[in-house]
Amino acid sequence: MSLGAPGASATSPAGVIPHADSAWIYDGASGVGVWAQSILGYNAGAGSTNKITQIYNYGTDIEDYTAGGTLSADDGTYYDGGNKDNGIWDTGAYWSALNQGPQLANPSAATVSISPIIDGTPSTGNIDSLSATASAAFADEIADEVCADDNVSGIQFDYEPFNAESAGQQAFYTEINKDFGDAAFGCVDTAHPTGRYFSVFAFGAALAKDGAEIKTMLGNDGYFISSLYDLGTNAAGIQNGIGTGAADYPALVQSAVDTTAWYADSLGIPYAFGIPAAASDHEFVDCFGSPCTKAASGDGPDANGMLDYTEDAVHAIDSVVSNTDTLFVGTDIWDFGVWTGVNRPNNLYTQATGTSFDVQPASAPTAVLQWLQKNLPSYQHTGGAGPTNPSGGGGTTGGGSTNVLTSADNPGFEGSLSPWTCTTGTADSTTNVYAGTDALALTPTNTLTTNCQQTITGLTPSHAYTFSAELAGGTTPIVITLDQGTTDVASSSGSAYTLVSGTVTTSSTGTVTLGIQAWKQQIGTGYADNASLVSQ
Repeated sequence: MSLGAPGASATSPAGVIPHADSAWIYDGASGVGVWAQSILGYNAGAGSTNKITQIYNYGTDIEDYTAGGTLSADDGTYYDGGNKDNGIWDTGAYWSALNQGPQLANPSAATVSISPIIDGTPSTGNIDSLSATASAAFADEIADEVCADDNVSGIQFDYEPFNAESAGQQAFYTEINKDFGDAAFGCVDTAHPTGRYFSVFAFGAALAKDGAEIKTMLGNDGYFISSLYDLGTNAAGIQNGIGTGAADYPALVQSAVDTTAWYADSLGIPYAFGIPAAASDHEFVDCFGSPCTKAASGDGPDANGMLDYTEDAVHAIDSVVSNTDTLFVGTDIWDFGVWTGVNRPNNLYTQATGTSFDVQPASAPTAVLQWLQKNLPSYQHTGGAGPTNPSGGGGTTGGGSTNVLTSADNPGFEGSLSPWTCTTGTADSTTNVYAGTDALALTPTNTLTTNCQQTITGLTPSHAYTFSAELAGGTTPIVITLDQGTTDVASSSGSAYTLVSGTVTTSSTGTVTLGIQAWKQQIGTGYADNASLVSQ
C-alpha cells in the first residue's frame, strides 16, 4: 500500500496519550528533583502554548541478569529500589514540586505529567535475545514495578537500538501496551482510570521501514518520539554544519520532519519530535577529546551557539506539521538538564576504540530556553501545510508540488478501498505493493472490465492537474489505465511498478472523477498504488 497525503484528517490518539510539550531531565544518582525550580521558572515565563506539561525524568535502566532465563522477582528495573539512580524518589520529588505544591497554592494550577525514563542496551538487559514468552514476562515485571507508583503517568522507553523487526522487542512493547491498559498490575486504578501510556524513541526512518510493526507494538497506549538530533550518516563526534548543503543540519532536519509526519499520519501513529536544545553526538557547540571534528569554517553554529540547531528544528516542524494534525502530540526538549551530581563529564561517550569525547553544552542554555518560551511548537502551534511524501510520489511529484489527495481520499488504498467506488474484480491486496502494506488489485476477465473511481471536489475550476499512480501489470502483464471518468489519460503494461502520469481537467465547479481501470479481454491481476493529483 502507498501512503496518501496526511494531515487534517488524521485521527486523534487514544485518550490516555497526552498532548504535551516535554523535557528530558537527568538528575543522576546524587540528586532528586534538581531541575524542578527551573521547570517552574520556564513555565512562568512561557507563552500559553509553549509551556512544558510533561517531563521525562531519569528513572532507571532495564536490567535482566538471567540472560533470557527464568525471571526472578528482582529482575526488571531498579526503579522501585533505593540502590541505583533514585528512580521512584526522583519521580516523587518532581511530583511534589511541580504538582502538589502549586496545586496547594492554587487548585486550578496545571498538572505536569511525569513519565520516567527507562533506558537500556543489550548489555544491561537484552530484550532482543528473549523469547516472546520471556519478553512478555519481562514487560509484566516492569509494569508491576512502575504502575505501583501513583505519580507515574507514563514511561519513556529509551532501549537502544530500537528495532521493530526484533521479535523480542515486538513481544515486549506489545505486552507493555496490554499491561498499561488494564488493572492486572495496577496500571488502571482510581488515579489512572484510562491506564498509563508509554513512548519509544528512534529516527523517523523507522516509520518508513517498519511502520506497520511499530503501529502494532504501540497499540492504543504508546506514541513514537522522532529524534531531530544525531541526524545524518557522520560518525559520532563529527559536527553537522548549519549551511545549505544536502548533508547540513537544516536539510537533514527538514527531511526527518517530513518523513516522520508523513508516515505517522498515514499509519495513524501518535508522534512527537525531540529537538536539540543541548549537545548531542552531531549537533554541538564544543567538543573535547577524540574523535571530535567540527564543521568546516563558517558552516558551524555562529554566535548564537546551540540556538542555531534549535531554531532550525523548530522551523522545520512549523513548516510541515498542520495544527489540525491531532496525531502530533508535542515537542520534546533534549535536554533541559543533565547528570547533576554524577561524578563523570557531561555527555561523555566511550567509543569502541576506547577513546572518548565530551560534547557541550550538556544542558539547554538559558538563551535557548528563553527562545523556546515563545516558540516551542505545541500541538496548538500555528502549523504548516502538511508533510510531503518522502518517496517523491503520492505527496509530491518530481517538481515538488503538493498532492491534493489527502489520507481521507485514501490514495494508497490503506486498509480498504473506501472511499473509492469499485466494481467486481477489485480487491485490497497485500501481496504486491509499491510502498507500505496494501495496494489496489484489479483482475479483469474476458467479459469483465474492472475499475475504481473517486470524484474529487473543491479543486480549482477548469484547471489542469497531473494524475499519477504507480502501476504494475503483474506476473502475466495486463494493461492498466488511469482515467478521467471513462476516458483513458495514461496506461502501463509492464509487470513491475512504474510511475505513470496523465493530465486531467476539472469541471467548471472544480470537480474531477479519477479512475484506475483494467479493461476486459485480459487474463491476470494488475496493481495500483501511490495515487497523486497535482496542480499544473
